[in-house]
Amino acid sequence: MPSTIRTLIAFVVGAAVALGGIWAAHETGLMHSERAVARKLQKAAEILPLEQIHAKALEAKPGRIIETDFEVKGDRYTYEVDVLDAQGVFWEVEINAKTGELVRMKEEHDD
Repeated sequence: MPSTIRTLIAFVVGAAVALGGIWAAHETGLMHSERAVARKLQKAAEILPLEQIHAKALEAKPGRIIETDFEVKGDRYTYEVDVLDAQGVFWEVEINAKTGELVRMKEEHDD
């Protein structure tokens, strides 16, 4: 296969992967700067993959994930996962990003 075709295929595949990653991050509700920090920490194995965080959040509070925020609190990394349960109640589920442990869970109110 000529090198120009290989280069073109590599470019198209790379672009598709990059766009898929951008779309997936957008779908989770993470902002651009949060994604960059979280991606760097995940690659360094400092935090768990987002899929595992979402599984832990849904284990604690079954429902549909609405939004996910990555936060740095001192030397601790957390994800705040907003979940809508089957009764229509919003919950904020905070998960330790490194260990996957439930930090806290509280019902969200429109105050």
